[in-house]
Amino acid sequence: MNRGTPQQYDFPFISGYTTSRSTAYWKNAFNEVHVLFDVKKSGTSDDLQYDTIALLPEGFRPSVQFTLPIEGNKLNGTTAAGAVHIKTNGELVLSFLNSGPVLEARGCLVFIAAQ
Repeated sequence: MNRGTPQQYDFPFISGYTTSRSTAYWKNAFNEVHVLFDVKKSGTSDDLQYDTIALLPEGFRPSVQFTLPIEGNKLNGTTAAGAVHIKTNGELVLSFLNSGPVLEARGCLVFIAAQ
């Protein structure tokens, strides 16, 4: 059964954040939300630790808060392991493990939207 191609939307960055790559989110016919993002602050040396980077609209939010892995680029050029916390109010909050300043973060997320 072909249910068509889901409509993609521009990633809902909160003011002060930008990207240099393709970012989008969409929901398929099975209520799976897909989020593809690459984010950095507008400044050149600002840390992303514990930042709320976006707010997903209703219909694209989970029914329970959960965490998925992401990666980031540190100020010294190395990679940082991190997580994005997806809250039931639609907030996407970043955190990184034992790292110095993280300048850019990226992730590809898939979860079921609240009914």
